[in-house]
Amino acid sequence: MSQLSVDTAHHVITDIRAYHADKKDNQYLQDITKRLKRRLHKQGLIWRNFVADTGYSSGENYAFLETEGLSSFIPPHCTYKGEPEDFVYDKEHDHYICHKGIYLL
Repeated sequence: MSQLSVDTAHHVITDIRAYHADKKDNQYLQDITKRLKRRLHKQGLIWRNFVADTGYSSGENYAFLETEGLSSFIPPHCTYKGEPEDFVYDKEHDHYICHKGIYLL
């Protein structure tokens, strides 16, 4: 299995790595993030946003990306393509909650 990272603003591949296919995508997020962040910082580049598909969704990953100073845009598992009609916005905590109790920050 391979994991590929792309600078979406410039359409440039920033990282690619082959992994054993023994884990889910979301279990590779932290390794990918640490390696890529180190590489970008060596080049004097600042990384602010992390965009990924639902396969990388987990509470652990959301918390990790927050501690790394990255804004995450990863839909939770209960979403589907289109508008997330099952979500209710919690204004006090500034996040959405779907009927399955999964959060989107």
